[in-house]
Amino acid sequence: FRTRGPESSKPHTLRLFVKEELSQRILIFNMSSPVPSEERNFCIVGFRQETSRVEAPCSGEVDLLALGTMFPDDSFDGVIEVHLEYRTDMVPLFEDKVALKVAPWIMTPNTQKPKTFFAAEMSDGRNKPYLDWLGAFAAEAGTEIKK
Repeated sequence: FRTRGPESSKPHTLRLFVKEELSQRILIFNMSSPVPSEERNFCIVGFRQETSRVEAPCSGEVDLLALGTMFPDDSFDGVIEVHLEYRTDMVPLFEDKVALKVAPWIMTPNTQKPKTFFAAEMSDGRNKPYLDWLGAFAAEAGTEIKK
């Protein structure tokens, strides 16, 4: 979360909240916490805690990390909305929401021979040596590679 604004003597906070039924499906950590590094990644939302307040600068960043704790299934589509309020005192200055999608769990059986390798080619070609190696490995395994 980034802010740009004039310096102020009033404290500013960032309030995060999720719906109660979603609070068990996500963990949000404050990576910008001023406490010592071994304790700094503390959970501010999740484990059935729906809301939290974090000190936020007038100009600067608050680094947050979100972790999905449940995969989508028939009762959960994988979408989690996080509501954000940037405030000074009790006055909201900015409100927004972010929708996060939890990736589905995909596991293929590892007892069968692979059929196809999929790899993304980077536009600047940085991963060309890896793709060459993967292509040789795929040929040796008797499978194809799709880039």
